[in-house]
Amino acid sequence: MSAETPAARRRVMRDSPVMVESHLAYRNLGNLAFENVSADWGLNQKGVSFGSAFGDLDGDGNLDLVYSNYQKGITLLRNDCDTGHRVTVDLRGTVSNRFGVGATIRIESALGVQVRQLVWRAEFSRAASRSCTSGWETTRSSAVWLQRGPAG
Repeated sequence: MSAETPAARRRVMRDSPVMVESHLAYRNLGNLAFENVSADWGLNQKGVSFGSAFGDLDGDGNLDLVYSNYQKGITLLRNDCDTGHRVTVDLRGTVSNRFGVGATIRIESALGVQVRQLVWRAEFSRAASRSCTSGWETTRSSAVWLQRGPAG
């Protein structure tokens, strides 16, 4: 089917079938191994979804998930996990880089190293944050290192 004009392209989009797919979530087990946890996390459904964002929406320290759905409303999944540990670093610069963009946070524990960099990006259906959150499932002591971003 040829779609050379804007009207023809709109007709192709309108007449194309909706591609419904299963929602998937995987837990990183380390060493390039992953476990499907879609059902455990409430994501074992089918649909056309996009535009996801994570953030602590209810102030309990857990990252919640919001995503948009094709021809439906948004989905909000509240994380009520009471296990595990997390570090949230709220970055504030002092000079021209007030949001700490480009800062790197390095967390070292007996289980390994986690590195997060604050990258500011604004896209359709996505919000930006100046916080970085990392979590792990142990109470072992950890060291947190912060490398400043450009311009303070």
